Amino acid sequence: NVELHTGDLGFAGINAGSWLPRFYSACKVLCESMGKTVADFLGPDVGAAAESVVAAFANAQEKAVKDKIGKHRKDFKAKPLEEQSKLAEEAERRTAMLRLGAVAHDCPACGSKGVLTGNLIKELEPVYEDGELLVDLEYLANEFRCFACYLHLTTIDEVGLAGINLRFTEKTATS
Repeated sequence: NVELHTGDLGFAGINAGSWLPRFYSACKVLCESMGKTVADFLGPDVGAAAESVVAAFANAQEKAVKDKIGKHRKDFKAKPLEEQSKLAEEAERRTAMLRLGAVAHDCPACGSKGVLTGNLIKELEPVYEDGELLVDLEYLANEFRCFACYLHLTTIDEVGLAGINLRFTEKTATS
């Protein structure tokens, strides 16, 4: 609307650092899928700069996630062993019964049980087993929460950079 009604550029007030690395990253993926480089698309000078921005952004993201995990690990280990044990038991109890789209997963910071949640991406063909019609549901993880050390990974990027497998499957009965 800004561009339409004033003639100003709609994105002029937005910091390039908030969108440019992801734009270049998307360009790189698309170019590589066609057997090309970013330099083929953007030219040699901008292509080299784009590669640098993508690499720096990836390194910064990875460092931020590792720092987050390290902080939670340090805070958890600083607690008395009895408290650590109680928190781990509570986490185990809270992850015993979960809804569809959520599975128990070991925390990358403290090793206790946490909850990995995701969005349904595929429903496989039903299979008749043991008197039930069973369906495998495949999910793409997008969040992890630990109930012992309180680590909370809020995006698919953070979950993946933490070394957690982004896909998980659940089996459910259907009619």
